[in-house]
Amino acid sequence: LHARLMSFYRQELYRQQENRAEQAIDEDFYDNIQWTEEDKRVLRERGQAAICYNVISTTVNWLVNSQKRMKSDYKILPRRKDGGKQAERKTQLLKYLADVNRTEFDIGQSFEDAVKAGIGWIEDGAQNEDDGEQVYSRHESWRNVLWDSAGSQKDTSDWRYIFRSKWVDQDVAEAMFPDRAGLIAESCSQASAFLSDGDDGDDAMDSQEDMLESFGSGNSIDQYARSRVRLIECWFRVPMTVKKLSGGEF
Repeated sequence: LHARLMSFYRQELYRQQENRAEQAIDEDFYDNIQWTEEDKRVLRERGQAAICYNVISTTVNWLVNSQKRMKSDYKILPRRKDGGKQAERKTQLLKYLADVNRTEFDIGQSFEDAVKAGIGWIEDGAQNEDDGEQVYSRHESWRNVLWDSAGSQKDTSDWRYIFRSKWVDQDVAEAMFPDRAGLIAESCSQASAFLSDGDDGDDAMDSQEDMLESFGSGNSIDQYARSRVRLIECWFRVPMTVKKLSGGEF
């Protein structure tokens, strides 16, 4: 199963690499990174500065700020007249969950991703009470997500899998998976090789990690290296034959 899922992961990474590279360029344009290193080198040799007049950022900011001004609260309506109290309680519950999870900020961040890069993600789920509210809703960067490119439904109903990749510190990973501490330590020692070979990541996914690696290496004031490892999470569907009880006539 592990080999099969990793094969799907690498296939999607290859299929989506061109689109993901363009998404990263779209974000760079908003951040005033609109010149390639080669073009900037040519300009420097001419004695010119790489000047950027960022026109697209004005439009993006207008869309993002419009979404922030249009925020609204949940309102559950009853199906029948006697359902008014239940609908009111459901409205209060959703309002409470939105407040404790700061949902409007996560939705705003996901909307900003969608405007800049074309897609934004919100993760809704349940967790242990010790980690916070049992029902949570939070933003996830598009850079960390790969999905089933054979699916056609926007609600993911016909997707076989969704992958999420994230870099975490070694001690955090070992706390999450104590029975895999040895494997995690070995993976951390090979992290630089993982970043360079690109088998399990791309520039969009690993650009921040590359930057941390480049700024952290060779620094004489650093006494401890920050060991990091890539974790890959997968939600997948498996067809199963199950028995169901159907109603009959009496």
